[in-house]
Amino acid sequence: MAVNSIKSRVRRFFLMTTAVTFASAAPAFAQDSTPATPDAAAPTSPNINGQGDIIVTAQKRSERLLSVPVPVTAIAPSTLLSESRTQLQDYFDKIPGLSLLSSGSGQFTLAVRGISTSSSSNPTVGIVIDDVPFGASSVTSYSSRLIPDLDPSDLAQVEVLRGPQGTLYGASSMGGLLKYVTVDPSTRGVSGQVQSNLTSVDGGGVGAGLRGAINVPLDDQLAVRVSGFGRRDPGYVDNATTRKDDVNSANAYGGRISLLWRPDANISWKVSALLQNTDGNGTSEVDSDSLFQANTSELSQARLPGTGQYRSRVRLYSSTITANIAGFTLTALTGYGQSKYNAIYDYSPSYGVYSALFSGNPAATGATFHNIYDTRKFTQEVRADRSIGDLLDVTVGGYYGRERTSGQQIINGVLQSANQVAINLATISSHTKLDELAAFGDVTLHLGAFALQAGGRYAHNNQSYPRTAAGVLVAPGTTDIGSKSDLGTFLVSPQYKFSDNAMLYARIASGYRIGGPNPNAAAGVPASYAPDKTVNYEIGFKGSFWDRRLTIDTSLFYIDWRNIQLSLSNPTTGLTYFTNGPRAKSEGVEAAITLNPTDGLTIAANGTYNVAELTRDLPVGGGAGLDGDRLPFSSRFAGNIAIDQTIPLNGTTSATFGGTVTYVGDRYSDFQRTLSLLRPRYPAYTTFDLRAGLKQGPWSVNAFLTNVTNRRGVIGGATRSLQSLASAPFAAVYIRPRTVGLSLSRTF
Repeated sequence: MAVNSIKSRVRRFFLMTTAVTFASAAPAFAQDSTPATPDAAAPTSPNINGQGDIIVTAQKRSERLLSVPVPVTAIAPSTLLSESRTQLQDYFDKIPGLSLLSSGSGQFTLAVRGISTSSSSNPTVGIVIDDVPFGASSVTSYSSRLIPDLDPSDLAQVEVLRGPQGTLYGASSMGGLLKYVTVDPSTRGVSGQVQSNLTSVDGGGVGAGLRGAINVPLDDQLAVRVSGFGRRDPGYVDNATTRKDDVNSANAYGGRISLLWRPDANISWKVSALLQNTDGNGTSEVDSDSLFQANTSELSQARLPGTGQYRSRVRLYSSTITANIAGFTLTALTGYGQSKYNAIYDYSPSYGVYSALFSGNPAATGATFHNIYDTRKFTQEVRADRSIGDLLDVTVGGYYGRERTSGQQIINGVLQSANQVAINLATISSHTKLDELAAFGDVTLHLGAFALQAGGRYAHNNQSYPRTAAGVLVAPGTTDIGSKSDLGTFLVSPQYKFSDNAMLYARIASGYRIGGPNPNAAAGVPASYAPDKTVNYEIGFKGSFWDRRLTIDTSLFYIDWRNIQLSLSNPTTGLTYFTNGPRAKSEGVEAAITLNPTDGLTIAANGTYNVAELTRDLPVGGGAGLDGDRLPFSSRFAGNIAIDQTIPLNGTTSATFGGTVTYVGDRYSDFQRTLSLLRPRYPAYTTFDLRAGLKQGPWSVNAFLTNVTNRRGVIGGATRSLQSLASAPFAAVYIRPRTVGLSLSRTF
């Protein structure tokens, strides 16, 4: 067969199997107290008021957790830091309903209540930092994988809202919301904290971290808070090719400065700047079999020199102005964020054969894939709140968002021995543009113990995707396609309070994610795909009993997911494109219980039973997706139980001992392209953690041992070959192995 004919067929096969790569990705409580102001003293973690109630900001105002008709979990940063849990993959399994998929090079995909169809799609979980939306909304901007994994150093708490949050938070929150809440400056005095930690990973390296924060009042109207951190995350995966150990180590550093000005009791202005840099030295992938069992007793990989490295940059600048005027509370929230990502991967199993064929060099059997993304996002929200006596609470607002993402994806054929470029196989340069304009409102009617909340949001989105292609495996040229959409969301929530400490609520709420243009629009392929939408039906109960010795937070839910977004293969051309499919559902029950049977003893447990599955077969070209098949990344059962005992030693000294058992059920990866191919399944795992601490006045020291039994829990993995042959190599990403560590902190 002529070489030109072979090359022509290879080009077509490449388009059939890799177009999606360029399109998207590379491989607690009582009736609410007075809302807190930015001038409140620096909070403990999590935010707790003077009566011991956990305070959350789920509805964009400070409320006691039991007064909020939303299923929300608040995580204390002090708890995370005491066990050196500084990344999302270290603590996602402690949060009911939250799932995480790790791609091994600083990339994460989140799902709440199983609402996800792919790791390469528009995100289904919204991300906000102090109510400022962060990150891209479109799959063409790598949006579902580039999550801001903030160090807990200057956070008041991490909140996870379950179920659609479209009315208050807009696009991408159709499954839920991840909310970072930072510590505000205070004019009430000088305060701060210093914290350090040291960790050692079984079979790996040593890590360390140092953090500090200080709050300084400049006068009775002005205060500034400054924080900073640096840490080294230890590696535990060895590269057999380069003979380097612990290649997946990473260095992270950053800080935050925030300034608060309160000229009088009715006006406040807070401005802040946050930055975080993460430099990863290698991927966490481990070479495995198709069941994601490591190929060797040690965690190892074989990768080209210079691959696996990644660089992540997070920047956020925000301004919040609050004014009380004529009975209204006016809030103007302005944000400008930047997310940059630069990584290079070893793609030899997928493209090495093309390197040799198109370069004419038999030694060119390696390939690298270089991803470069830079998203800049400006947002402006203005809202007005007013209470009319004890009868009515009203919120109205408007939102504008402007996203611009520059992206470049480069596949080069290289020499295996020297990692020198032999030929450019493909280069895609893109500039995604997205503008959103929205209006929203929320009204709550109070009639004694009964309350009725209703709200809605209307949004208009305008998106374009110009791109340029070059290289021997793609058709060269420039295209510019776009799409527009208009849609609305709603919220209805009746509530009944049995007492100040017990509430029953129902919640019907919807959420959405945007549609978009099709990067590979062609004959038989739609030029764009539409938004999809979820509607959540839920009944929940929250209560605190026996003088706060027992708290219960439980919910029963059903989510109807319509018009689900899919990535399919055109049976005629083989091109991958995005379209809308049939329906799916997520239903289940969540429960969190905290018991304090005796002074100093706390038993906290939470569990989730979640059935997230297709309710109809995927259309032709959708592959292995049949009615009843489970959605990606979600487990049927998950939960944990933690027991902690605090023992007073004298007036200022106490000791704490505790442990946690965590269970994560089996999960499935993305749907495969054909029914004949294996759909990756991640097995269930159980972990045990132990901890002990000593606190004397402002000093605290904590020792911990996590993953005591050294389980290799799988949180990511797939075949490394896009051809998906039966003999293709597989790679797994595991939770951190057994880790022992020590942390020391002092507050002042």
